[in-house]
Amino acid sequence: MKFLVVEDDRIFRHKLLSELSLFGEVISASSKDQAIEAFKNHIFDVCFLDLNLSDNDDEFEGLDLIKISKGKGILSIVLSSRESDHAKRESFRKNCDRYIVKKKFLRTPKKYLDPIIESLDKTKLNDFFKNIYITNDLLLIESIKQLQQVVSAGCLSVLITGKTGTGKSLIAKLIHEITVGNKGPFVSLNVGQIPKNLIEAELFGTTKGAFTGAENKTGLLEKVHGGTLFLDEIDSLPKLAQVKIQVALEEGTFMKLGSNQQIKSNFKLITSTCNDLYNLIKSGSLREDFFYRIKGYELSIPSLKDRVDDIPLILKHFMKDMPFEMSISSKAMDMIMSNPWPGNIRQLKDFIYSSQAINNYFIDEKTVQNYFKKNNHISEKSVLSSKLKKLIEKEGLQYLIDQIEKEAITEAVNKAGNLTKASEYLRIGNRRAKRVYNQLDLGVCNV
Repeated sequence: MKFLVVEDDRIFRHKLLSELSLFGEVISASSKDQAIEAFKNHIFDVCFLDLNLSDNDDEFEGLDLIKISKGKGILSIVLSSRESDHAKRESFRKNCDRYIVKKKFLRTPKKYLDPIIESLDKTKLNDFFKNIYITNDLLLIESIKQLQQVVSAGCLSVLITGKTGTGKSLIAKLIHEITVGNKGPFVSLNVGQIPKNLIEAELFGTTKGAFTGAENKTGLLEKVHGGTLFLDEIDSLPKLAQVKIQVALEEGTFMKLGSNQQIKSNFKLITSTCNDLYNLIKSGSLREDFFYRIKGYELSIPSLKDRVDDIPLILKHFMKDMPFEMSISSKAMDMIMSNPWPGNIRQLKDFIYSSQAINNYFIDEKTVQNYFKKNNHISEKSVLSSKLKKLIEKEGLQYLIDQIEKEAITEAVNKAGNLTKASEYLRIGNRRAKRVYNQLDLGVCNV
């Protein structure tokens, strides 16, 4: 959070700065002109201002700043030594949000600041659900509110699970805003998009000569000191990097590749995945101790097919950004709401933007059908049957792949007569075919 303190009393100004610094960044001004300049150059959450800012005859000069503050959507609080009803009436007439007497504030500042901070957090959440993450799903809203309480209480790691396109990165940014805010950076990395042999260099940085072609490079852990690190597709993180991240979290230090010098880095870790991490632990690709370290608090995001009532709200939200008004027929809306949308919110956004790109501002049944056809979302063309999808949900994708591989090789060997011909028929390497076939325990391979 970011605060502006407008106060000409140096002693009280420093006292207020000391109290507010516990909650976020504080900028101060001792005059009306300094305050106006601060409004131009910064974005604030709260403005604390005194009534009288100079020795001139205008005893309510500070109130002139309320119009600027309120116009920028900033919570405006008058802090004054005056206890008269006249001062309070003038302040509220100018549209201040609260009026606090200085001597009462100095006795118990926490009594006044805690409800202010809490109200700001609620405002951020309400804005998040209204303008950023559109949903009326009460269970999801309650889960995210509970998450806010947990991380605000000091939980250093959060795991967000959910299918691709459900908005995991938006929630990660929200967590950063309500816990770290302007006090530290938000650094994100999609682990799945980085070649495995380069992930450690990206995270920890390198020194020149650490490996062939390596130069001095600052890693993300150094950049994120004091902030939040968001690692998407955490299931793609190699095991050695898992160990190093865990050490960095627990000890607050790490080393660049090719260096033995410890670098300090304290950060909040948020991770996300669309896969079942428990199955990855069983397969040995995810360390169990690392899993429980990143799982501090787990939030599961439901897919769009489980939030059907949110679809009209999300569409309306996306259509607000269009250069011209858009409309959807009732039959088209029924089709949209009955579709599973495997790409979730991201795919729904693509649908609206694709329609706009071809100047189609009235969406009817034909528009929806054409989109499904063009993007191969017709269920009859799906490779996965409903039975296979249920098997994946129950046992995991790797289990299905293993079963298909074993069955295909067994059938190919029976048809071809030996493993060499079978591997040629399946277009896979002979060594791979032999490895899988030997696991079947079906007798000697006639290679």
